[in-house]
Amino acid sequence: MRVIPSSICPHVALQEPDVAASEVLKAIIVRSNFIPGIRFQLGWRGVKDCCFASDAWTMKLAGYSGVFGIRRATVVEQDGVSVGVFPVSYFPQPDEDIVESFSVQAGLITQLKEYKTLLREYVKHEALCDAFTIGAVHVAVLPDGTGFTLGLESSSRLASVAVDGVVAGEGTELAEVIAAGDFDQNIPAWDIAYDFFRVLAASASYCMQHQPGRMMQRIREGRMVHYTAKGACYAVPDTDEHEKQLVLEYGTIPDSANTVLHDPSWSDSLHDLWCRNEQVPEEYAEEAWWQSLPDSQHKSLDKKVLGIVDKPRLIILTGFLGSGKTSFLREFIEYQIARNQFVAVVQNEIGKQGLDGKILGQEYAVTEVDEGCVCCSLVGSLKAAAIELTQIFQPDYIVVETTGLANPANLLSEIAELEDLIVFDSVTTVFDAEAGVRCLKNFEVARSQAAMADTILLNKVDLVTQEQLALLHEEIRRMNPRASVLETVHGDVHPSALESDVPRNAREKRMPLLLTDLRNHTHDNMSSISIKLPKEIEREAFETWIQALPEKVYRVKGALTFIGDENPSVVQYVAGRYDITPHPSDAMSDFLIAIGQNISESEIQLVV
Repeated sequence: MRVIPSSICPHVALQEPDVAASEVLKAIIVRSNFIPGIRFQLGWRGVKDCCFASDAWTMKLAGYSGVFGIRRATVVEQDGVSVGVFPVSYFPQPDEDIVESFSVQAGLITQLKEYKTLLREYVKHEALCDAFTIGAVHVAVLPDGTGFTLGLESSSRLASVAVDGVVAGEGTELAEVIAAGDFDQNIPAWDIAYDFFRVLAASASYCMQHQPGRMMQRIREGRMVHYTAKGACYAVPDTDEHEKQLVLEYGTIPDSANTVLHDPSWSDSLHDLWCRNEQVPEEYAEEAWWQSLPDSQHKSLDKKVLGIVDKPRLIILTGFLGSGKTSFLREFIEYQIARNQFVAVVQNEIGKQGLDGKILGQEYAVTEVDEGCVCCSLVGSLKAAAIELTQIFQPDYIVVETTGLANPANLLSEIAELEDLIVFDSVTTVFDAEAGVRCLKNFEVARSQAAMADTILLNKVDLVTQEQLALLHEEIRRMNPRASVLETVHGDVHPSALESDVPRNAREKRMPLLLTDLRNHTHDNMSSISIKLPKEIEREAFETWIQALPEKVYRVKGALTFIGDENPSVVQYVAGRYDITPHPSDAMSDFLIAIGQNISESEIQLVV
């Protein structure tokens, strides 16, 4: 049977042995998450790439409350075959029972306040990788792209013994954490890693539209690690446990190529468990990887399979800088997930490139596929992106999230071309209640955002008085008497508010008038400046500087490492209010950007 990996990833990548194994794995993970119904059946519950590593992902799986991670360790060429090793980790929830099976060090990491934040970019933290790795996935791709293997290596148990025990505390307050000779770690690694592998293998069969043609394995005696208080570490045989490799073959791999898969650390070669036209071993008979296409029986289904032709609803989400669009969008997505709806979020930021642009085409790039949404950056035309999104992801909603300085009128000409693809629900505009009146007074873009809206959300109403709120209502009503106006805190409003109560024909009558005003931020003389940073910055001096910024500086954002701090802090400033929040990563470079009206570098120079 001829199985061609080039059907799911670029052929040119398969011709590069130092990347081919990674490209095949990436294609399997990304493409199996396109359709909500298929994704759920396969067992995925969310996938996110790690921004600081192009071949690393975190993901959620059915049946597990914790987070899995997979990363590239090595991809090398062996006799023309691309061979990759990808360690698999499992990061349990702090209150999971399985935490007790991990080492003391791993248990302490799960209790850190920043634990969940660290997981998003776990590949940058060696301690996380070491403490939570449970096995490795192996991928080997033939040089002509006609076949590949997908394998798992792990131990039935990853066990370590503290020969001298472990104590914690200081001075006379020492307490025994592990008794001498007891387990520090005793993880059922194979069981956990195998649950991850079965989802990955089922995804491979789905993407290739072929089941494996061969299954191989090898088993050897397990090993148990012992360590002493003096730092000595050694492994001893463990006859009660075993280490195992399981390999699935897609296509026909010549025996000469299979010799490449031989690991010199194993004394035995892989041997066949099953070949095509044989009866599948009972232990593996029910695995989903024998099905090239899952049955569509989940509540979130592949609409094309069912012949459903309903169009996704389109929402343009706009609002001035710092108004709270992201907070509202988070609430909206969570609401739709609870209703088994799928959301495609398109950020209108021309020029951004994502990691999977080669796979998905040139009109948009996927930056995240989660349980209920796909997040993209627009890198081409909105129409072309909408066509691809509807064909590949079949979303129930498409939300176009514009930048804070965007005039939504500039999108309406494109939306008019999408009537055969989508149902245009509404333009929803978010206003910062405290800064709203000032925005409407000073910025044409803000006035256009208000005038264009079908629904207006007055966010952060907890920060203003009733008198201030009444004045903002009055200003908005003067500019747009037709819009539905709702008050909210932290963007928390029922998402059904986005479904406009303005009749479609009434909205269409307004469009010709609104389309004549296509002003953008350049008409308001709005610009951004990258602020030069001194080599050393005292936090107190910085706060003095930021509090004295002129009113025409509307937004400042960036990251700074203050004197005495190991890690940078994230700076967010909007219309006189600011937050400085510690960031857990030390890999972020310092930078600071100011956005304002008629601003110059000299008048906002950071002098400390």
